[in-house]
Order: sequence, then C-alpha cells, then structure tokens
Amino acid sequence: MGEPAKVLRPMTLEEFLEWDSGDDCVWELVDGFPRPKFPPNPALLGQAAPSDEHGVIVKNLTFALENLVRAGKLPCRVIPGAGQKVSVRRNRLRIPDLTVKCGPTSREAWDPILVVEVISPSNSARELAEREADFRALPTVREIVVLEQDAAVATVSHRVGDLWRVERLEGLDAVLSLESVGLEVPLREVYRDVLELEAEVAVG
Repeated sequence: MGEPAKVLRPMTLEEFLEWDSGDDCVWELVDGFPRPKFPPNPALLGQAAPSDEHGVIVKNLTFALENLVRAGKLPCRVIPGAGQKVSVRRNRLRIPDLTVKCGPTSREAWDPILVVEVISPSNSARELAEREADFRALPTVREIVVLEQDAAVATVSHRVGDLWRVERLEGLDAVLSLESVGLEVPLREVYRDVLELEAEVAVG
C-alpha cells in the first residue's frame, strides 16, 4: 500500500471523486480536504479501516433492513459500506456506514431517508457532531441512527417537521424502532455475534 496522495489546496467534489489516494482507506471530503472516515486500526498496521465488530453490526442491521424491503416490496435500496456516497455540499461528501435510499422505484432509489453510523471510542464528540449536522442538512433524511460499537447503545434522531427528536436506547433487550421504514428490531439482533456471546460467557 502506497502513501496517500498529498492534497495542498481545497478540492471540488468533482476533483475528489476523481482523486486517487494511493491506498485502500475510506476517504470523505470535509471542507474541501480528504479525511479518513475511520481512525487508524493498530491491527492493520495503522491503516484507517473499520474493525471486525463494526462490520458485523453493519451486516446484522443490513440483513434486517433488506428483509423488510423485500417483504414489503418497498421502492428502496439498502446500501452498506463504502459503496454509497452522500453529497452534503459542494465541498463535503460523507460515506455513512449504512443508508436506506428510496424513490419512485427501487431502480430510482437515490434519496437517503435513513442513515446509520457505527462508532468506536476513538471517534471524537466533535467529529460525531459534524457528521450528524451534515446528515441533518439533507432534506430527505428522516432518521439518523448512531450505534456504539462496544456497548448495546443506540441514539436515534427522528425528524419532526423542522426539529429533531432524540431517543437513546441501552441494553440488548431494547428495541430499535425505525419510523422511516417501519422496522422494529431488538438490539440483541443488531449486536448478534458481537456482544451477546460476551454476555453469555460472563453469566456462565
């Protein structure tokens, strides 16, 4: 893996989309400059990449959402990982961990209505506030879910007119209710193979 290409001046969105970082990291555009989405992972020799636990949480919620979309035949797409990009402004582009995009048909599902982020202790409060402000600025987004990686904790922001109602859930028995898509899923399912096994071992 080579060194990231240096950027000496602010980039436009078009320039960023054509930019080759020279590495395998996931990059976002913030105020015109590339920024790695993930903090350095010591297990990957400092490479900015998500942990295994992060990936399992995203996979579990993706599975629940895809089942809902298929069963209800909703004109939506469930898009996890770096495969989707959300342009906030001309000089800002975010890559959520998971989005649900809907439209007239599933092939025209371009508008994000649900955004999900999985965070670790290394994510700073300032960084999280910036990301959530960017997602709230998107008029189609109806809900933002922030899941903690190392604990069964979810913070859900629901859009209510021009305001936001924030709900905090804790514990594996809490139920994540997503009004934007009509899904209710226990946090035990979201954190399956991440926290549930640890809890069972502790009890035993």
